[in-house]
Amino acid sequence: MFARLAIVLALTAPASAGFVLSDGDFSGWSYGTFGTATPTVLETGGNPGARLQVTTVSGSGSGVLATYLGFSTDAALEGTSFAWSLDVIKGAGSFGQGQAIGLVIQQGSSIFLDHLYTTGVKSSWTTQTFSGTIIAANFVRVAGTGTLDLSGGVATQFGFSASNSNSGTLTQFYDNWGLELGSVPAPGAIALLAVAGLIARHRER
Repeated sequence: MFARLAIVLALTAPASAGFVLSDGDFSGWSYGTFGTATPTVLETGGNPGARLQVTTVSGSGSGVLATYLGFSTDAALEGTSFAWSLDVIKGAGSFGQGQAIGLVIQQGSSIFLDHLYTTGVKSSWTTQTFSGTIIAANFVRVAGTGTLDLSGGVATQFGFSASNSNSGTLTQFYDNWGLELGSVPAPGAIALLAVAGLIARHRER
């Protein structure tokens, strides 16, 4: 009886809906850099409105780590699907593969990065898109200490990176960042499912 009740509660506990994030003015962000890189928010020239200018200088690697401050979640995120988009256009010195861009996750002062692909050199605004699954093993810590914890209960924010390794000095412009996260179980549902499993195992003995 208790096992059945726990299972019913777990199945009826609300699951948190997916999150849809978007921003195009880049004012509510925090910016970190590594190597020689400069982020500059420009009020005009975007697609439309404001845009973010990122200039990188080659060497041992340089880039900008941008975190969106308008959203934070402590949901369990391991295995969550995501769809990511960003408008890009070339700037001064752009050539070859352009800049590498990726998904940023920030927890406290620690920042983790999953490289997705490169921008290329676009002469007009082009929307880059990527979909996948958030898996902790795919992320590399690029600032701070510790390991990425996606099990829930840790305040987590998102953003993107733009970086370069050995391709000279170049500039790219960015606009209309978007991130859609698939539905994740609510913390209460996770706890109840665990209780249901423990009771069921106990009754089997």
